[in-house]
Amino acid sequence: MNAPSQSPPGASADPLMQAAMERYQKGALAEAVPLFQQVLQIAPNAAAALHFLGMTHHRLRDDPQALPLLRRAVELEPRQPAFAINLGLVLCEVGQPAEALPVLEQARRHAPAMPELFNILGQVQQQLGHLPAAIEHYEKAVAMRPDFPFALNNLGCAYSLIGRHPEAIQTLAKAQRLEPRSPIIWTNLGRACRLAGQNTQAGDCFRAALTLDPGNPEATLGQARLLEEGAQFDEALLLCQQALQRRPGQVPLLLQAGALQRSRGQFEAAQECWTKALAAAPGHFPAWWQAKLALPALYRSEEEMAALRAGWLRGIQETETALAGGRFHTGGITLAHTNFPLHYQCQNDREAQVIYGRVVTRIAEIQTVGAALASPPRPPGRRKMRVGFVSAFFNLHTVFKLFQGWITHLDRGLFETHVFHFNDHRDKATDFLAQHATTLTAGAMPLPAAARAVAGAGLDVLIYPDIGMDAMTQMLAALRLAPVQCQAWGHPVTSGLPTMDYFLSGDLMEPVDAQAHYYERLVRLPGLSIRYPEPDPAVAVRPPGLPDGDGAVLFVCLQSLFKLLPVQDRLAARIAARVERSRFVFIRHASPALTDLYRRRLEEAFRAAGVNPAGRLIFLPPLKYGGFLGLARAADVILDSAGWSGGNTTLEALSFARPVVTLPGEFMRGRHTAAILRQIGVTGTVAASPDEYINLAGRLAEDAGWRKEIGEQMRCQKHLAYNDDAAVRGLEEFIRGVALG
Repeated sequence: MNAPSQSPPGASADPLMQAAMERYQKGALAEAVPLFQQVLQIAPNAAAALHFLGMTHHRLRDDPQALPLLRRAVELEPRQPAFAINLGLVLCEVGQPAEALPVLEQARRHAPAMPELFNILGQVQQQLGHLPAAIEHYEKAVAMRPDFPFALNNLGCAYSLIGRHPEAIQTLAKAQRLEPRSPIIWTNLGRACRLAGQNTQAGDCFRAALTLDPGNPEATLGQARLLEEGAQFDEALLLCQQALQRRPGQVPLLLQAGALQRSRGQFEAAQECWTKALAAAPGHFPAWWQAKLALPALYRSEEEMAALRAGWLRGIQETETALAGGRFHTGGITLAHTNFPLHYQCQNDREAQVIYGRVVTRIAEIQTVGAALASPPRPPGRRKMRVGFVSAFFNLHTVFKLFQGWITHLDRGLFETHVFHFNDHRDKATDFLAQHATTLTAGAMPLPAAARAVAGAGLDVLIYPDIGMDAMTQMLAALRLAPVQCQAWGHPVTSGLPTMDYFLSGDLMEPVDAQAHYYERLVRLPGLSIRYPEPDPAVAVRPPGLPDGDGAVLFVCLQSLFKLLPVQDRLAARIAARVERSRFVFIRHASPALTDLYRRRLEEAFRAAGVNPAGRLIFLPPLKYGGFLGLARAADVILDSAGWSGGNTTLEALSFARPVVTLPGEFMRGRHTAAILRQIGVTGTVAASPDEYINLAGRLAEDAGWRKEIGEQMRCQKHLAYNDDAAVRGLEEFIRGVALG
């Protein structure tokens, strides 16, 4: 909250009250409490004493004692707006903005021209997720007092949240000129610049805030995240550690330090940070979440993975119990991270997801208390069916590439398509969808506002392409916003959510007994289920760092390192032992430390297989799209990852017709590449066992004629993987069946 507590005139009417107020204003709160209590023994209905005793308890972090006192003061003095403002502030801070609203609206009737009141009303509306109403109140406060820096600060932050970046920066810059020594305003200006993509200016603002207030937690976080985005993990960690030396126990800084340690491959150090954060604030939900449920990006061994999985399973059960028991501060209960890393262990997650789904559902319910989320009934005369698509990744992202064909090729005579891109990052992919969809809603929003936007569209069917990759989208999916709700395989693991009715998958990707892997009802759409556009090979650029013409076979893994489990290391090592004149190419992680961790693990596997890894491993820097395609083109053989197979990566690489060796797994997420090869009718490199995977890779390396034959088959048949209208027709048939049946 960015408004000071208000002090009504006449609060020190007698010596005892004056003594209590002196101690309150000096911060001697424990001494102030008995003095205010003595005043109330003499005059039980002294509104000022009730109010300031309540504020004293609030500052002592005893809100259960504070709130009844603050409410009683407002009842006794409803015409005193300062009492209402402070009650509203406290209610917001404890996560009860819906209760604050009527208190403040009543005060507004008595003080219709008080800018402070409109400022706090804006804060309440913002916390409730009503950004348009919040902006309206902030603008009224600024209109009443153009030099009101707190209102300007809040207005600028709200503009930033809805993507009005130039206005946000202009408004916050004005607030900064009025309050040039306010670290809060400098920090918020930095955040607005960062959201607008002005990272240099953002860094200047964060440093200005830290000059005024060294160790300021919010400014430190802003600067640390800028450094993190630039892969300067060590520098960001040092900044957090220096701030923690000045202000020990700052929970947000401990959480960020833990995240940075995780990115540096120091997971035990990360856990230590998160444990300290939880010890400092036992009711802090994000601290609990990280301490109990965080997982590393890469595992050192299968034993480590098994131990951490067991800990996660205990942690999610403890989290469900703690939520039911009211352990946490209500205002801080939100989902900051999904359980995305758990799924890359490539095990059966159905039962774990069901528990996790109950936890996410409870969080979403807490976040949307008081929000009207009922979807309007379908008008009897409406002919077209309304289909919604919700994601945070309808930009140049894998999710867009996989599912754009659903949005752009549903029959416009039968369907309306309503796209929700809850992300401030908008690019040519987003604009492309805007041209083809009936409506597009874009921009990050608080959960209540996003939920109202989706529910208000009056959808017949709602499709989430990727539940599990974005926290806000996952919370949305836990709410009932349409009569029929579906999950697709952009993140190919069951949601476990009771609100999700169907899982939309591809028939070629699923094993016979696949329904057992899903909490939702499985729908097997034709083929791969998607209409994927054929890539343009002309944009491919050979990345530097690849060997030229030395006769060694180039085995390429196109997957992110976090997808590669120790089983993949052993497969690569055994192939290296068989094919002596070979090299293995990987793409580095953004974190050099995590790349080194994976390199060490892989080298150990090579040595265990009797292979000297020196000169056999090539790690290229993270590649842009053209470089990625160039790497696929340069490959002699592409090695698909075991457990979590390539989907988008294989569809991209297929355009160059390089042989792909794949080992289908038990679950759909390990069967993408095999399905793609079956779709085009080239299955000679689909292995049935680890030994066959190694033999196929070895034969492709040793038999240039067979390698060429497989490549030619792929070249002739690859078109069958692209622009598949049958998949869209299958989706249309499904939608008609569930929407009208």
